[in-house]
Amino acid sequence: MKPALSFKRKILIVKQVFIAVKSFFSLHDGDNMPKYILLAIGIFLLSNFVFAQDIDTLFYGDTPLLLENPFGSGFIAGTNGYNDIGKYQRFDFTEDVYLYGTILYFGHMEVVGEPNTLNIVVRLVGSQGEPDQIVSVQSITTDQIVTGLDGNYAEFSEPVHIEGGNPNSTSAFIGFEWLPTADDNFAVYADEDGEGDGANRAWERFDDGSFNDFLTVLNPTFSWEIDVDLWIAALYSTTPPTDVRDYDRAQYIFDLRQNYPNPFNPATTIGYSIPTNSFVQLAVYNTLGQKVGMLVHQDMQPGQHEVTFDAADLPSGVYIYRLQAGEFVQSKKFLLVK
Repeated sequence: MKPALSFKRKILIVKQVFIAVKSFFSLHDGDNMPKYILLAIGIFLLSNFVFAQDIDTLFYGDTPLLLENPFGSGFIAGTNGYNDIGKYQRFDFTEDVYLYGTILYFGHMEVVGEPNTLNIVVRLVGSQGEPDQIVSVQSITTDQIVTGLDGNYAEFSEPVHIEGGNPNSTSAFIGFEWLPTADDNFAVYADEDGEGDGANRAWERFDDGSFNDFLTVLNPTFSWEIDVDLWIAALYSTTPPTDVRDYDRAQYIFDLRQNYPNPFNPATTIGYSIPTNSFVQLAVYNTLGQKVGMLVHQDMQPGQHEVTFDAADLPSGVYIYRLQAGEFVQSKKFLLVK
């Protein structure tokens, strides 16, 4: 199913074009060129920019239902008593695409105390069909979420290129993740059982870091056993973003993200990004300054990266992980609780 381009995406395009046209006028304000010629050029740029956008929407949703957990508290497509920490929808493409953003349709949101953080992620497909490496992360808080069919638009920091070649590489997961300590209650809409085309596109993540499908392919003994798609849409283009008309691209920056889950036992994921080819060292230290683990020690390409730290052999306590990439150095604390 391919709904039309969302209104929010069109507004974003117009906003970007308005800024571009305004900048054009500012640059040429002192020229001797007649104003009507400048106006004509501005209109040309506006129309050219807008109609050069070629953003499609891939969306599998059929019937929007808020599926409650039939075995306890919470929801199938959100928080529940099983300590799930992520829900994902797989998108299958037939050619190279560039993901620009997503729309998530939440059917329930209850903020308890301080708002929790949700990470909107793009993950590649693993060898067993599960969500795997993170290639894009955008963070929002639960108090920013609106419920209903207007949806929540999230734009990726830069286009995510999903390469063609084989079934795994032409697919990607878009989903949302939260920490095990989150106390808010939320869920996206999902289809009625049987409307997922038998494609096994809906997946989830447990607090031990493992993944499972909503059907019974990966783990038949622990599954919802339902054939649905989640109400998450992918905004994409088949045209590479080679100029400003295609996308106002943001560059990666040096950044070390907070691990998740945190506190953890025994494994946790650490993410970081680098804007240039760099020799990266990511190490873990105890509070005495003793190195207890080296996670990365090699040349890395620009982009977002993540690595798993397994502390099975370490005692409970506070630890520090430190990223050094060129002259950039950043550290963060995390807590191991056994």
